[in-house]
Amino acid sequence: MDWGLTDDDLRFRDVDEDEHRFLRVTRNEGKEFFLIEHRPKQDPVYSKRISWFTKTDNLADCVQTRVDYFDKSGEFIKKLNVKWQKISDAWVWKTAVIKKTKTLAQVVYDTKKVDVNVNLTDDVFSKRSLRRGYRGERID
Repeated sequence: MDWGLTDDDLRFRDVDEDEHRFLRVTRNEGKEFFLIEHRPKQDPVYSKRISWFTKTDNLADCVQTRVDYFDKSGEFIKKLNVKWQKISDAWVWKTAVIKKTKTLAQVVYDTKKVDVNVNLTDDVFSKRSLRRGYRGERID
């Protein structure tokens, strides 16, 4: 069953994996956005993605609110819209809606509870732990 987002959609891509190009500033629903095109350098799931970032005076508040996905033939196939919430100094998803362009089927991801700054130690984020999964004490 297709749940909307693939594993490739959910992972953060390294900057070096794609070629990036500033397209333009556009206005939508009374707000301004920076449009950035991302084209993968190898093994593409998509031919390109176009990210919409809020245009703000404070770069720390510039968040990705939309991503348009294009299949390998260049056809626009789905759109991700994200509503963000700021918890402490961290921006986290509040709601994400992925909608297919052909079927109009959509999947909604709704964040119920998020904790930030929970005193995790640096070793939790080592390459080894991230590859294998953290096996230490659980923090509640």
